[in-house]
Amino acid sequence: MATPRKKTAHNRNLGRHGEDLAAAEAQKRGYRILERNLHTPFGEIDLFLESDQAFVFAEVKTRHSFRFGYPEEAITPEKLRRMRESAEYVINQLPIETVKPFQLDVITFEPDETDSGSDVLHWMENVTRDD
Repeated sequence: MATPRKKTAHNRNLGRHGEDLAAAEAQKRGYRILERNLHTPFGEIDLFLESDQAFVFAEVKTRHSFRFGYPEEAITPEKLRRMRESAEYVINQLPIETVKPFQLDVITFEPDETDSGSDVLHWMENVTRDD
């Protein structure tokens, strides 16, 4: 089993930058941000969002290069399992009258290969693991 890399200040700043970009994009798309960096017994949810139809639990991954692969490659079946458990935990804490469907989304940012210095956004909605 691979040992997880220790988060450096640079990685934390990069992650925070990606979460800020994702939160701004979520608001542009009409989502309400209910909470950022929501901690549960099963892990952390980067963004807890709400639309009129559903709650959205989003994982945000940001890369400044492709040295360690594409950001979405960091979303393992284990990570999806923990996201689902976290989402179910949160939903089960809500008053029954506020419960609505939920989905798991992954939002990634990667460098623009044209070297424009901008980040390329990919928003993958309702991701699930194939059994």
